[in-house]
Amino acid sequence: MIWNLRKIVLFIAIVTLILPSLPMAHALSPQLPKAPPPASNRAVIISSLDEFSPMRKADLLSLNSSLTKAGYTVTYLKDGAVTVNLLTTQLNDYQVIIWRTDAYVHAHTVYWYIGQEVSQASKQVYASDFTSDELDSTDGILGANVAFFSNHFNSNTLPNVKLMIIVSSMSSMLAPYFVTAGVKTVIDFAGSIDLQFNWIDYLTTAIVKLLANGYSVADAVSDTIVPLLTMRLEDRLDAMQIPSVSYSGDYALTIA
Repeated sequence: MIWNLRKIVLFIAIVTLILPSLPMAHALSPQLPKAPPPASNRAVIISSLDEFSPMRKADLLSLNSSLTKAGYTVTYLKDGAVTVNLLTTQLNDYQVIIWRTDAYVHAHTVYWYIGQEVSQASKQVYASDFTSDELDSTDGILGANVAFFSNHFNSNTLPNVKLMIIVSSMSSMLAPYFVTAGVKTVIDFAGSIDLQFNWIDYLTTAIVKLLANGYSVADAVSDTIVPLLTMRLEDRLDAMQIPSVSYSGDYALTIA
């Protein structure tokens, strides 16, 4: 019994002497780099004139469903929540942007409604933009012209944005400035469109649904518009006015 006890004490003494000289186990293992966090895919639906021409709930649900299916977290902003500050400082936080607005002409200049209501504070904050007529307050809602977008969206200011859809009359005039700013692809409309009867919203949801299924921009636009152009209606009075949809930038872009 005493012999066994001596063996145990001797063993403990040897271990005590050896352990300090051994390197720590974690020091022998290589430090593996931490995996980067997954990239967050964010989309925003901006409806600048929702109070006057509201987007149907069905269209909004369709857009949200399609973008969610494609892996995006969707934010919806409308009317006064759409501000000059949002446009100039926050668009680059999103990979997909759908901006639903409209154009109007004042003093022979085309403006696009932003959504922010005119106030004395807004006139003070953006005094230089008002002075240069880049911002307008004629209808009580701030409107911005081409010069505004040209001056505020310089080269590579929107490098994170993959796709922007500008749902508006004459939005083809704005597309080059957003492409210059770094947006990979812009889908736009030429000529005049009407938000009131939701026809343009239907086309937008159809295009986005195809994009969410892995279609390229070119194929999504073509497969939405071409069947409508070739559709034969029984009554010519029912002929649909198909807006001219185009795209700038990478026509092979996919978002899914």
